[in-house]
Amino acid sequence: MSQEETAILCAGARARGMADAFSLLGLPAVFIGPRGEVLHVGAEAAPLFGRAVAVDERRLVAGAAGAGLRLEEALRAAMAEGAEATVPLATGQASLFAHVIPVPASPGQLLCAVVLLLESPDRAAAGLAAAAVARLAPRDSGPFLSH
Repeated sequence: MSQEETAILCAGARARGMADAFSLLGLPAVFIGPRGEVLHVGAEAAPLFGRAVAVDERRLVAGAAGAGLRLEEALRAAMAEGAEATVPLATGQASLFAHVIPVPASPGQLLCAVVLLLESPDRAAAGLAAAAVARLAPRDSGPFLSH
């Protein structure tokens, strides 16, 4: 197996491991890849999909036009600048927020952002998710994990 094939396998394993960690923590997460594509929708996030948020052609989209633009901007900022943001997707009785968390870039890393879907702008859950990303993301370990 070539080094490139090994790097691809390790990147996929890292993303699956992070998905498992978010699931164990009960966090409704959507994983976003380098071209803005949805890589994974966690079991906890799936029931929150509907009119306010959905996946369309492998993209995470918001139902309301203004919310859709804000979500796209937050995803772009997360991937380009490492900016974290919370975007309201729906308000009222059935409110829903997208908390966008950048994933530090690393060689062989497929995952670029995690979107946490929250029914309220819960800072505790967002902080837990950001801490999980910081802890679980590789630290310039190349194609192999060194820790």
